Amino acid sequence: MNKNIILAIIILSNGNNSNANVFKSIALRHQNHPSIALNKALFESKRWCFYPNTYSNSYYAKATTDVGFKQLLDPSIDQKTAISFLNTFVPDLANDPIKKVEVAPLTIPALPRKGDSKLTFMNMHVVSESGAHFVIEMQALRHIMFDERSVFYLYNTYERQLSEKQLQNYSWYFNLKPTIAIQVLDYDTNRVRGLQEKEGITDTLPKRVSKNPMVDDESIKHFKLKDINSGQEIDYLQMIQIELPRYSKKDLYPPQADFSTRDWWFSILKHANKYKPEDFDLMKKSNIKLPDFIESAFNRLDLQKWNPAMQKENRIQGDYLDSYSMLIDVERKESKAEGKAEGKAEAKIEMILKCNAKKMNIQLISELSNISKAEILKIIKENS
Repeated sequence: MNKNIILAIIILSNGNNSNANVFKSIALRHQNHPSIALNKALFESKRWCFYPNTYSNSYYAKATTDVGFKQLLDPSIDQKTAISFLNTFVPDLANDPIKKVEVAPLTIPALPRKGDSKLTFMNMHVVSESGAHFVIEMQALRHIMFDERSVFYLYNTYERQLSEKQLQNYSWYFNLKPTIAIQVLDYDTNRVRGLQEKEGITDTLPKRVSKNPMVDDESIKHFKLKDINSGQEIDYLQMIQIELPRYSKKDLYPPQADFSTRDWWFSILKHANKYKPEDFDLMKKSNIKLPDFIESAFNRLDLQKWNPAMQKENRIQGDYLDSYSMLIDVERKESKAEGKAEGKAEAKIEMILKCNAKKMNIQLISELSNISKAEILKIIKENS
């Protein structure tokens, strides 16, 4: 059974075994189109309100969900966090940090023209006081041709930055400003395996990675237009990818006294939902100085200040990401085993135990793992 179909079933069942078979049929109906199955699963879980309590004991939202990431950086609330984020992760701003941003449209095209249709794709689009455009997106789950899609968004935003009136001017190109796309990725591209969403479509990332993998201490990719002969660069179009799992500094939670601004950002993006109010009391007692944006960031992620709809969305999306991570971990263990039967068996045992922890129906677990119900019960008993 396709991994994404399995994920869809896990999302929909959520321990509610009486409805598991109903939702299983919904997911399987789209088994030839895994991405559609996932979207349908998420839609149905919202509609039927079958969402978990995974984050019911969390004080702060998970920053890698769409709702959490948008709330974290939204410049319409205040500009501290957005400005800090950009100054931290855009190298060109190291010596000339931005001080002010304004919200820009979140759609393609940014400036609609006759006959255009709109497609929302960004978590955030802001323009600095110099006129530079920053397109920001959180991508927690990998999908096929993500880089190619991101390049399209980048170029489209750059091309659409001028109004019809500006384009009528003979020197219209004098008004062009740099456009920088920033993607926060909650996966390690060095560890990717090939995906197949549609027959005949090739997953291009594994080939790129195999030829030029990131070195051990790298966590950020920075793309620019560059002449391969002279090394000359055109910096008006840039793409920055921040890979959260690759950040090498350990012990990002609880926070340490020697945290840099970048450490703080990685800590928030990776561990925000682990924080508790007493952590901040302890930091004050330990004389750990907090950067200005930290208080603002955690105020934004404080679930007690969110309305019920946002809290529900956070729970749905958080469980969705956790279920996906569970399956990816299993896949990695199988891959690491390099075909060895014992390695694959260990990976399947781990999957069985995690599904059981979610109170999934034994029959469902059997179908997902291709292991008999009797063997599953034996595994659960031996590992309880």
